[in-house]
Order: sequence, then structure tokens, then C-alpha cells
Amino acid sequence: MIQLKLIANFENNGKISTVVKPNQGIYADYQIISAIRSFEINIDRHCAIITMSLKIINAHDNSLVGQKVFHVEEKLEKDNKLHFIQSLNRAFSRISSEIIDWTLSSLPLSDN
Repeated sequence: MIQLKLIANFENNGKISTVVKPNQGIYADYQIISAIRSFEINIDRHCAIITMSLKIINAHDNSLVGQKVFHVEEKLEKDNKLHFIQSLNRAFSRISSEIIDWTLSSLPLSDN
């Protein structure tokens, strides 16, 4: 679900002409492989934590274009479910923005 939301954010960004979901049967120039390392609320530290690793692969020759680990933390305003969700949403918005910016800067200019 998190990866689908990230794909939606790429689609909504509008800076990449075509975004293809995995297994759509459409050939893409680049593939983004993501792994969620953490997606949690840390009560002791009073924060939401999201860590994701990303790799950009050139689909033509399977070469690695770039890789990076992204980590964000968002402070919890209060210790209740509503604030947990709000903090995770803010953290996801931040990490999505960082991922999209990094991806766009990592791709060759002619493809942006």
C-alpha cells in the first residue's frame, strides 16, 4: 500500500511523462525498486519514523543509476491514535517529496 501511494505521488507530480506500475505489461526506461525499512511510531522518542531504500535501474541495460536510503522523523503532538496517523502522514509526505526530488535529479535531463 505504501509503495502504491508513492507511485500515485509520482503520477500526481507531473514532472515525469509516464509512470508505470509493476506488472502492467508496459515497458519503462527506468525501474524504481523500493524497500521499506521502517514505518513506525516510536513512543519513547515521541515520533513517527519512516526509512526507505531506493534503487533506480536503467531498464535497457540493467545498470544501477543510483541508490539512496531515505529517513524521516516527525514529532508526535500527542500520544493518541489520531496524532499517530497525522505524524505518519506528515512523515510520508516528507519522504515522498525527498524521493521524488532525488529521483528527478538522478535521471538524465533528457528524460525529465
